[in-house]
Amino acid sequence: MNTASPKADYPHMTAKEYREAQSCFGDLTELEFVEMIGVSWRQGERYRDGSSGIPHPVAKLIRNILHHGLTPDDVI
Repeated sequence: MNTASPKADYPHMTAKEYREAQSCFGDLTELEFVEMIGVSWRQGERYRDGSSGIPHPVAKLIRNILHHGLTPDDVI
């Protein structure tokens, strides 16, 4: 019986990876980016500076947005 969490196979998103993902949307302001992923501006700052871990669902959303080439209009 496999007791591993589905999250176990999904890599943790670092603050660096978060900043790099955000930079892929260079035409978006920070506020527009955090609105797209559904977090507050302050929480986005915590993700950027590494003072808060990035939850699995947020990391998955960001990675899927990038993987599928979605735009903010596709997500919001």
